This record gives sequence, C-alpha cells and structure tokens, in this order.
Amino acid sequence: MQDMKTFLIIVFNLIFFVSVSAQWSAAPLSIYNQNSATLVFESCSDSNNGVFVVWQERVNNSGRWLLQHVSDSGYALLAVNGKIISDTSLNINAFKDFLISDKLGGFYLGYSRNSPGSAGKSFCINRYDAVGNEVWPAALILDSANTLGSLHLYDSPSAGIVALWDSAGTSKAGWVDLNGNLSAISRDFVRLGYSPSFKASISNDNRLCIVYRILDSLFVNCLDSAGTATWPSSVLISTELNSWQEYDLLPCSNNDLIIAWRGIDFYTYGSKVQRLDHQGNLLWGNTGKYIDSLNFLNSGLSLSDNGQNGCFVASIAEIQSLDSLGNRLYPTNTSTTNCSIGSLTEPLVQLADSDKALVTWVEWSCPDVDGIRAQLFDPNGASIWSSGGVEVYSQTQIIQATQFPRSVVTNNNQTAICTFYIEYSGLYSQFIPITNIINNLVEVKTNNVSVYPNPTVDYFIAQAGDDRKVKQLSIYNFSGQMLFETSFNSVFKKEITTYPAGVYFIKIDSENNSVIKKLFVLE
Repeated sequence: MQDMKTFLIIVFNLIFFVSVSAQWSAAPLSIYNQNSATLVFESCSDSNNGVFVVWQERVNNSGRWLLQHVSDSGYALLAVNGKIISDTSLNINAFKDFLISDKLGGFYLGYSRNSPGSAGKSFCINRYDAVGNEVWPAALILDSANTLGSLHLYDSPSAGIVALWDSAGTSKAGWVDLNGNLSAISRDFVRLGYSPSFKASISNDNRLCIVYRILDSLFVNCLDSAGTATWPSSVLISTELNSWQEYDLLPCSNNDLIIAWRGIDFYTYGSKVQRLDHQGNLLWGNTGKYIDSLNFLNSGLSLSDNGQNGCFVASIAEIQSLDSLGNRLYPTNTSTTNCSIGSLTEPLVQLADSDKALVTWVEWSCPDVDGIRAQLFDPNGASIWSSGGVEVYSQTQIIQATQFPRSVVTNNNQTAICTFYIEYSGLYSQFIPITNIINNLVEVKTNNVSVYPNPTVDYFIAQAGDDRKVKQLSIYNFSGQMLFETSFNSVFKKEITTYPAGVYFIKIDSENNSVIKKLFVLE
C-alpha cells in the first residue's frame, strides 16, 4: 500500500510539474497570454543559461510590471503569466535597453514614475534578485524633474552599469555600481531627443559611446566615467542618411569603434560601415565601405563582433563578415532567406560558437506564412542549417505590428533564447540550439541499460549490464550542455541535489554502442 501511495505521489508530481512549466518543444513557451494590443518587454541573461523577461502589462488600464524567469531547459520558474514586481504604473515612454543582467543571477530595471509634488517624472533604477525581490533598500533616483525623455541601461566591463537618459533634449550619463551608488553625472553630452534616435554601447575601457543623427548627418563621440569626451567635437561619419533610424555601433576588442548605417544613393538604400581608432581617425576611407546596395524599403541593420577583431553586418536579407581592415571574409554577401516576395525586417546578428554568426529576423507574406526565423553561418558565410533558416515561430496572419525578436545568447554562445511578442496573442520564448548537441540526444531504449529512480529528486543509479568493462557516463541538460562526465564499470550512483528541476539526458558509451536515457528531476 505504501509503495502504491509513493508511486501515485510521484506520478502526480510529474504531471503537475510538466503542466505548470512546459519544457522546450516545437511550440514556444508561453510567458504571458493576456489579450493586449501592445506590450513593452525586454529579456536579459540570468547568468545561468536562462533568461529573465520583464514586461509592462497594458490590460484594463493597468501599468504593472511583471517578471518571468525562464530556465535553460524551458521551464517558467515563477507564477503563470509572471510575477508582479510593481503594482504601480511605472512608465517607460519609448524606452529601449531598460533591462540588463547584473551578472550575479539578478538584473537591473530602469523606469520612470510620477514625482511626488511635481508634474514631472523621476527616472529610477533598481536591482532585483532571481525571483523579483528588490536588492537595494530603495530605488536609485537619477533625475526627478522630467516631463519627456528616455532612459537606457548598458553593461559595464567593471561591476555595475552605465545609465544614459534624456531630459527634454539634455543628455545625462552616470555610472552605477552594484550597491546603487551613482558617480558624478555628466551632462549635455549630445542632444538625444525624445525619440531614441541613437545607438549606444560601452567600450572595453569603460567609455560610453554614442552614434546619433542630426538631420541627414551621422556623428559619434564617447564619454568616460569622469565626464570627459574622447574627442572635443563629435566625429562626422556620414551626410547621406535615409529617413529611418538605421544605424548601429560596435566597440572592438582594441577599443576601436565600428559603425554601420543605411544611406541613400540614387534611390537605392545601401549599407555602409566605418571604423574609427581611439584618436577619431577614419580607418576605412573617408566615406566608409559599401556592404550592399539593395533596393529594399524594409528596415533593419545589425552589427556584432565576429571574433576576429572585425564584425558581422546583417542588413535586411543579407549578411557579410569583415576583418579588422574592412576586407570581406565571405566571398559574396550571403542571403539569410528564401523569401523573394513579401517583407523582411529587423535582422539581429550575434556571435555564436566562437566563430559563427547567428541571425534572427521577422518575415511576413513569404509567401503565406508570417513568423520569426533563424540561420547559422560558418566562418566562410555558408549556411549551416536548412536553406531559408529554421522556424522559431510561425503563424498564418500578419505580425507587422508586433514587437520584433530579442535574442539572448547564453551558455558561452552555444545556445540562444529568443523572446518575442505576438499582437493579441501573448509573449513567448523559444530555444535555439546553436551547436545542435541536443538534436543528437535522442533517447535510445535498451534492456541492457537502466537509469533509476526516474523521476527522481536527489540521486539516480545507472546500471549497464553485468560485465566489468569500463564505460563512459555523461549528463547533459536540455540545452545540450554537458554537466558531468565519469567512467564506471557496471553500476554508478550520482547525487543530483544541486540540479534544478527539469529534463536531463544520461549518455552511456561503451565499446560497442551508445545509449541515451531521459531523466526527469523533480523539485
């Protein structure tokens, strides 16, 4: 009777666990399923191969902020539809870059709120732990007299973050440490404007670098933590910008800067790149280097480090890789998609697996299915996955008005989690296995190898026949990351009390074959 009771408890726990926290599958993980026409969200790494997702609820005039913690195995670790981290309406205006990892298992959140006794708003930052509890005794108030403007957070090579905000056209910047202490504020660096028509990033020597436009001209400058500009006057990059905010900025490992932008040349929307050294010298000619001359009206341009002191450039439907001198590493620009009709937008390129390029993009009416796709390119520009990329998400309705994907590459660039919003449907995350390890970990069943108890909580035993031959045992999580490896003969016991709940693969190699077993670990 007791054995039957234990068995029923195990079955119930397994069913309950799977029902509230689905693992990665062909369908994306639902994070928030409330009906909403608009949703503001961002995601960042949790420093453990998963992601934090924070969004503002816009249902029934609510402005609450919510959090979901997604594990690397695809489990939503907090409440269904997220945990409320603020019951008050914390406004974000047109913010981007308001969420960033603290690299210690928590995150920073930047927001604005009503200033007591004032018609203006306060720009604030707070730090949270993995379950959404505030780490600081009180939020750090950066500015308390704003009526317009935007706030952006950037990762600092030293511990802490850099904040950049705009108050009615006057830019301000400050360096914030892990304890919420703010350094002296630098003012009037560049005029940013209410709409965030600029891109910014932090160099390896901890300078805040910004590329911004004035009319049809593009400029760049940097600011150190003492408030000193790198160049007395901002460096002019181009006078041939198109009407969209299409440019990107990449600090290099040697503290050079690479800038990409799309301009207009006889009604052709072409992409160009330029490199500056620390003295502000233009290294790739006076007007930069052409990447493409595609006559597309769609938007999108993205830069990323390529691991060779150069860059990947993704522009609408093509990608190219450049070395430190601006020479092309791909023989020709490589197409990311098979879509010859319809529309493409918002490519996002990231370094993956030390020397490859991971590109995600949105396409609609191509020809009949809308969605988000991904492709992986080798160092020579050849596509590694199937032609046209792999499906991250698809549906048979237009998603033009949706938020575009924000991918967070984790696990030493071996995996990625793409978080995205579909209008009137919800907020989702999906797993992208870059190294394809997980694709090879298909469960192989055999009577000669057993793993038990399964499901389990704190340990398992692997038993592989009666012979005394040495075998190799490896443990992988659902993302394909190897967590443990050892040799044994016929029986091996492993304590797993430190392993988070989820699905794991036990791989046992012998002289003749390999066997893989799924192991379910309960909370």
